Amino acid sequence: MRNTRSEERIRSRRARRRRGSSLVEVLIAFAILLILMAGVLQVFSLALQTNFGSGARTTMTFKARQVIENLRVIQALHNRGRGEMATAAGITMPLTASTTPVRLPFKNGDTGFAFWGPSGAQIIGDENYPNGYLPYRLEYRVADNGPTWAITVSVIPVDAPGETAPTGAQVFLTGGSKVKRVDYVGQLRKQP
Repeated sequence: MRNTRSEERIRSRRARRRRGSSLVEVLIAFAILLILMAGVLQVFSLALQTNFGSGARTTMTFKARQVIENLRVIQALHNRGRGEMATAAGITMPLTASTTPVRLPFKNGDTGFAFWGPSGAQIIGDENYPNGYLPYRLEYRVADNGPTWAITVSVIPVDAPGETAPTGAQVFLTGGSKVKRVDYVGQLRKQP
């Protein structure tokens, strides 16, 4: 009789093992998997936001550098007696130090747009922004730095705190881009 009970126990254990997992065990495993996947998806989301923010910063830095390079060209041409480019750009030459920022045109019809816009230097407006509004504004300041002018170009997202985005303006895709102001500093040699 004892052998039959022990045999029954062994058979019953083997049958339970073959039967598989219970519904509760499957649900617990599924919940653990969901928690782990949520963490992984959050990392991907953060990486995507960082990527968009880096793209915004790169674009704004490139545009700021273009402004400085155009100011160099304008100054060089002005010093050679060809001031028409400065007039077209809406820039007063020779440069003078000022703490008040000079805002570049933002839309068609603003002074200097023909120079800075798509038909000129292509800094403001391009095929990616067909309505003419960029997701940022450009301005520069000139400071006297001895033998050179220190030019600080600021690129400010249109939806940044303190800015008013016009109707129809493009904005950068991530919320963090609103605070990604870029200040780019370059030097221009003073010409006699």
